[in-house]
Amino acid sequence: MSEATEGLPGNISTLTEEECWELVDAATVGRFGLVVDGTVLIIPVNYLVDVDLIIRTLPDGIIARHVGTRVTFEVDYHSHEGVGWSVLMHGDLKVLPDDEAELVGRWNRVLPWAGGARSLFMSFHPDAISGRRVVRHRN
Repeated sequence: MSEATEGLPGNISTLTEEECWELVDAATVGRFGLVVDGTVLIIPVNYLVDVDLIIRTLPDGIIARHVGTRVTFEVDYHSHEGVGWSVLMHGDLKVLPDDEAELVGRWNRVLPWAGGARSLFMSFHPDAISGRRVVRHRN
């Protein structure tokens, strides 16, 4: 039993880093956790995985103002059958160069649900990844 699952019920298991990436790659919406004026904000975003996470955002928006700062990213899922998972990542945001045309074409698949001119491409490179899967306990 790993330290991460020690003491947890048998219906909760720790995901490997590879499993975490597979789940994150299959999803399209996650949430950034950012601190603004001492308050934690949770901001939903659409994304795609292209080595790192790629997002499109407002050039003057909250996320863009966190370039170079430590942030958290979370993705989760649950089914009506009682199976769920959560992946948590910690890392840094950076602005991606807009002159890499071959990459911009791929990145344009990131289609933000929110309105506005979300023309700034950013990447999130996690340096810490953890995840858990839970299956609802049935009596």
